[in-house]
Amino acid sequence: MVIIRLKGGLGNQMFQYAFGRALSMRRQEQLFLDTSLMGTGPTKAFISFGRGSKIDSPRDYALGALNIKAEIANYELVRAFNTKSATFIRKIKRRLFRPNEYKFYIKLVHSRASFFEGSWNNEKYFRDIADSIKHEFTLKNKLGTDAEKIENELIRLKVSKDKKTVSIHVRRGDYISNPYASEQHNIVTMDYYHKALSYLTSKIPKENLKVYIFSDDIDWVKENLILVGYDIEYVAGHIHDYEELHLMSLCDHNIIANSSFSWWGAWLNRNPEKIVIAPEKWIRNPYINTKDVCPPEWIRI
Repeated sequence: MVIIRLKGGLGNQMFQYAFGRALSMRRQEQLFLDTSLMGTGPTKAFISFGRGSKIDSPRDYALGALNIKAEIANYELVRAFNTKSATFIRKIKRRLFRPNEYKFYIKLVHSRASFFEGSWNNEKYFRDIADSIKHEFTLKNKLGTDAEKIENELIRLKVSKDKKTVSIHVRRGDYISNPYASEQHNIVTMDYYHKALSYLTSKIPKENLKVYIFSDDIDWVKENLILVGYDIEYVAGHIHDYEELHLMSLCDHNIIANSSFSWWGAWLNRNPEKIVIAPEKWIRNPYINTKDVCPPEWIRI
């Protein structure tokens, strides 16, 4: 069996699932998800190993809306790894594998271990099963009314070819409010978005472009990201995060933040001619190499 301990928000949980799913498929074993670090979930009762939620932003289990192929680990299964010996082994593994969560470690691809805790933010772990991951990261249920309206518009523009569409994701939330998160993550400036749009409009005339802006602080974006002459729609209303992810993936092109959330929106975009623009500086720590955090064909600015 393969057990993956989930942590973080939807984007991070998707990376952890994709890592575990690829490993379980190679080994032809069942994948289990340990939700003990989540704000909700049947294994919530266990104490966190590692950093935990006291300084990380607390999150809930977020993969339930997707067509994933895994089971939630029950109390007895997680408890089997909640021993002193298992703790010692995990500490050793963290020394070997956790210094850089964006780096690809080939030894993990062939690992026979059962329990994994980490972030695994690198597509090389699951690139060989990309089609399966893209299928499983589709939505189980029908979109809500507000999200469906935007989906219909995106589909109409794609069919009519009246305009090309681009998603812009501005991440604020815990990057601003949580001291630990703001210490770790680089805050992308508005200058980045202007440069990204300038690059995109060098390929596509501004008048032929419609911009969809996604953010966890849309009012702040309206006041601070001033875009003159663009056809803009701010994605707001009663829309879930997984619905936003789906809508990002339907855009022709993507301008992402230094966020695993919009990373997945761009990665799931099936447009073979997509232009994806990402920040060059992904995190604050200059000693951690994030060169491989994005696929090589994406543009870093």
